[in-house]
Amino acid sequence: MNKIDLKNKLKDYYLNCLKSNDLNLLIGLDAVKSLMGIDLSLSNNTLIEWFMNYSHKSTSYSAEYLKFKEYKNVPEAISVHSLERCLLAKDIKRARENLYYLSRVSDGIQILEFMLEFSLRYCTDVYKYIWHIMRMQKFLGCEFIVESLNKCVVLIMRDEFIDNKKVISNDSNVKWSTYLLLDEIKPNDLFLYYTIYHSKLIRREMINSLILCRLENIDKKKNKNLDKFINIKDSQILEGRKWILNYLNSLDQNEINYDDIVLFDNIRSCLMLADSRKEVKILWSYLNNMLCN
Repeated sequence: MNKIDLKNKLKDYYLNCLKSNDLNLLIGLDAVKSLMGIDLSLSNNTLIEWFMNYSHKSTSYSAEYLKFKEYKNVPEAISVHSLERCLLAKDIKRARENLYYLSRVSDGIQILEFMLEFSLRYCTDVYKYIWHIMRMQKFLGCEFIVESLNKCVVLIMRDEFIDNKKVISNDSNVKWSTYLLLDEIKPNDLFLYYTIYHSKLIRREMINSLILCRLENIDKKKNKNLDKFINIKDSQILEGRKWILNYLNSLDQNEINYDDIVLFDNIRSCLMLADSRKEVKILWSYLNNMLCN
């Protein structure tokens, strides 16, 4: 499959994901896109065919995410603070109105970054879906930005807000190797925090502070024994992230499941952003220990 055909297929799948009530489809599609993107010359059709079969199991769809009313008179002054007030009040009608105004004067990715920040501050796990929506929109050149923004609003409105107004200073000397060895947090949650934290975002300072705030209260005494945990292959050091794609290409569709795809993609993204040899060893060890179980 050439690049153009692949992108068109991913585009069609993404629009279906926006209409689906199965939020795992969003994460799964972004994971498949990114894993294949490690090296398109090495990719076969295994991953995209897996997603096609996986998505067919989802039967619950809604068109509400595609609705977007147009407003003729854009206010002279409009900011994300107006949108924030609407979201906190769970006023979906006014939130969508403010979204329309913002989409006329702001870049769609910047608005998605604000929603990512909002979800990290006030929501439970909505940030996961907003993150993958944002990544897909970057890949697709914001082609479905209106539908994507509406999806984010609906997800936020449906969530139970948490009281997380505290923000701690962003420490540039964060020891991520310590966090990566913790037993008190789900690996995929930790890897996603790592990925977002190390990504180049416009609203990076506040987003990273909120991530550190979420990590602050974790019991750091319960962690893995580094010497016993480390498990890395020479071929992985040699091939890097291509090892992941080669491994997945060697599998039959029936040997792949959603949880594995998400883990492989999270490891891929962390390896791409890691700047510490110790962190790289820990990341590969997570993957290898999982494959041994």
